[in-house]
Amino acid sequence: MKLFHFFFMSLFYFSASSQIEPKMKTHQLNPHRKKWTLKFPIQQLIGDFDGDGVEEVLYESLVSRVTGKRIDSIQYFGEYDFGNMVICNLDPELKLKSKSKKYDLDLVEHCQTFGLMRVINLGNVNEHAGDEIALIIDWADWSNCNSCRVYSFQKNNWMLAKQFDIHETTVYMNELSSTEIKGVIEKEPDGWYYCERHWDFGEIWHKLAL
Repeated sequence: MKLFHFFFMSLFYFSASSQIEPKMKTHQLNPHRKKWTLKFPIQQLIGDFDGDGVEEVLYESLVSRVTGKRIDSIQYFGEYDFGNMVICNLDPELKLKSKSKKYDLDLVEHCQTFGLMRVINLGNVNEHAGDEIALIIDWADWSNCNSCRVYSFQKNNWMLAKQFDIHETTVYMNELSSTEIKGVIEKEPDGWYYCERHWDFGEIWHKLAL
């Protein structure tokens, strides 16, 4: 998350990321300070993650360890730093959860997250039965540098099968898709390809092999 994150989020709505809505209210002691509402819609993912032929549902869980309740939104006046302070004071824990609890996945156990930026089902892309998933965490930080993680469910546990660096502006500026993360990980007729970004060489696309 970054300072100009607000600009992109006001232009584009991502069902798989936070939504910022500027309000007309102002701070009572400083009328020039805008009040922001940052919403956290629950993201869900359907797939056959263990290859047993039965589809399961994964859903995002962003819960405050202070209140014990789900964080559905926060409000704050002023700059991005205040939003970070509000979310960190709630001490959120980020997970992907399932009704059966079999497919629960712990993602972040400390304060510095706004939830998931994106999560998609890749289908089965390795020799193990079941669908793999790719996700990007929406960190409450000051950097545009992030990573995309690919998980595979093996031996009744999620395994981190692949992780590669990304630039978050790529996510904000590209077209939203429910099946791909444009500019990050995209499907071609012969399989999935992911993009690594290098300061010296720019974008380099690789075929995903797990």
